Amino acid sequence: VGSERLVRILEEARAGRGKKSDAALVEEVSEAMMQGSICGLGQAAPLPITLALRHFKDEVMAHFDGVCPAGVCRKPGRSG
Repeated sequence: VGSERLVRILEEARAGRGKKSDAALVEEVSEAMMQGSICGLGQAAPLPITLALRHFKDEVMAHFDGVCPAGVCRKPGRSG
């Protein structure tokens, strides 16, 4: 459930529909998964986004403002 939630939140941000409050939610859900999952996979699933936030926080957070600093995120429904 947690990983599905993270995917939905991050897809919304990638599509330019993220909100600042979503960024905090990503951190909360990730922490809950790492601390509360009894399965190793559940504990490890949020690591990629957790590490991205640790090392590339400005770039990741820009997506919650609707901006892709690298200009590579595609909007849903667009090809290319």
